[in-house]
Amino acid sequence: SCRRRDIQLTSPLHHGSFGDYVAKGVYIPGSRNIAVKIVRILDRKSGCNDGRSMEDMLRKMGVASLMKHENIIKLYGFIIEEMTCYMLMEP
Repeated sequence: SCRRRDIQLTSPLHHGSFGDYVAKGVYIPGSRNIAVKIVRILDRKSGCNDGRSMEDMLRKMGVASLMKHENIIKLYGFIIEEMTCYMLMEP
């Protein structure tokens, strides 16, 4: 099991069109270099409209976990905490 506190972000890599942000990071327990895509999850109660809905994120997670090809970066897993999804990937 992995929690947000197990990840240290080091430097930015990219900003996306859905409020997503990709950064270099380190998975602290294993000292492994990773990339982390950070996506805000839509909070319909507050009326906030930047980010993706939980349904969209679960669908994206399902598709991403099935993709395995030598030309696609390896996905290590996901963390969802405080209305934010962290996708942990190879750098």
